Amino acid sequence: MEEDESFCSLENLRIEIAKMIGVFKVETNHISHTLRIEYDPKRTTIDKIRRRSKTLAP
Repeated sequence: MEEDESFCSLENLRIEIAKMIGVFKVETNHISHTLRIEYDPKRTTIDKIRRRSKTLAP
């Protein structure tokens, strides 16, 4: 069950970050529990993405 919860949390995080202005693409790696994010640095920053992810993380 823990794996399913981790998968859902990462997917929810991916979905919410993908909604951010300036974010083009978010890919999930469920093995390493990481996200790969492509974004326009003129429209958003890595700090904004980090802050948003911290508000969403369980």
